[in-house]
Amino acid sequence: MATVDDDAGTSEQAIAASTWIMTESHEFLQNMLSYLPALELVKCARVCHQWKKEVDLILRSREQIGWVSYNYNTAREGGSDHILGHFGENLDECVQSLWSIPYHVLMFTELVRCTDYTIGTRQRGHFSMPGCGFGRQQKWQEIHHVLDLIRDRLPQQCNLLSIQTSGTVGTYRNMQLAGESEGDGAATAILFPKMQGVNIEHLKVTRKSLTEGSLREALGIAQTPDIKCVLLFGFGNTPAAQFLATRLQTSFRETYGWDPVIAGAIGDDLLTKQDLTKEEIMTKVIGVTFSGPNVHTASVLLDSNVCSKEHVKLELQKLKKVGLCEKKSVAFMFACVGRGVDFHEEENAESEAFHELFPNTPLFGFFGNGEIGCENFACGKAMTSEEDDGDSCMDKLPEIMHGYTTIICLLSFGPAT
Repeated sequence: MATVDDDAGTSEQAIAASTWIMTESHEFLQNMLSYLPALELVKCARVCHQWKKEVDLILRSREQIGWVSYNYNTAREGGSDHILGHFGENLDECVQSLWSIPYHVLMFTELVRCTDYTIGTRQRGHFSMPGCGFGRQQKWQEIHHVLDLIRDRLPQQCNLLSIQTSGTVGTYRNMQLAGESEGDGAATAILFPKMQGVNIEHLKVTRKSLTEGSLREALGIAQTPDIKCVLLFGFGNTPAAQFLATRLQTSFRETYGWDPVIAGAIGDDLLTKQDLTKEEIMTKVIGVTFSGPNVHTASVLLDSNVCSKEHVKLELQKLKKVGLCEKKSVAFMFACVGRGVDFHEEENAESEAFHELFPNTPLFGFFGNGEIGCENFACGKAMTSEEDDGDSCMDKLPEIMHGYTTIICLLSFGPAT
């Protein structure tokens, strides 16, 4: 007959076995924790040292890029009680469900005030352009309030770069196009996690760095020769973006004999100015660099002669033939405000053409007041002597600043295929 001491001993053994499984069994912990999204894993990492170790292993194996888009014209019907409307709802859902922790967020938006985010769902047909109807000081108070609300929904260590634009291009989380908005009221954000072999950095520019003899040293990128892509954004009326783009072209060609993909446009304003110094704000240009062995990129230029959807698809075939892996990829589209529905005489001509050829690659971007970029299919390879044709490499620098064009840049992340 079992005694009380026997029962106690059995109970202690069971507790010890359970404790071992919950703290020491690698297989059990990996299986259990692998079903949780990133933010839930972060909470689990606080339980004990072993759980933190397992969580770190799981998060290092995940590299999910997230994104959020809202377009007044294609948004779901019905109101939203969220302070940032449907965009805020989608952002919350995205961050909470992501399998990776976002570290860099790039946002293009036509919206400034909280009411701009909600008015399209509560008072259809009464959207007003951002910045209209209130003073400069009140505008920036509203901007900082919205940015604080967005940052509150992101991990603390996340870097946010937000550009106000006259129109946006976005993709919904189900991979359906949000479409091209030309001042209708839209916003889009891309959430990049840490990825093996990929380094993403903000490029902050001062007037001094633009005039320094060694541009790459002045910008702090001299020790990063494997920069594959530079996204450049001017804001307001500025020649600095064109000047910087041209100097970057020259610097990389002279030093390495090849060109990184440079793409971007001139937006209306930089909303995240509080993250810059006064000197950096004065240049009215900021960038994002993508470097590392697992970054692969190419870009195509649609000039003013490309004026139909079929012609767009024909030009995009050049990008398709480069053969970049589309499994983990994003694309950026920077179009002139003069293009769009009036130019093509149909809605979403360029974004739909891209989506038909690249159905697994989300597309983001905006309509700007000047486009930065050129055709670049070299994927970071140096020019060969055959390509040189005996002429100087510097004689072949392509035009980098355009009007009435569209630049589409494709970024692929992962080992080369």
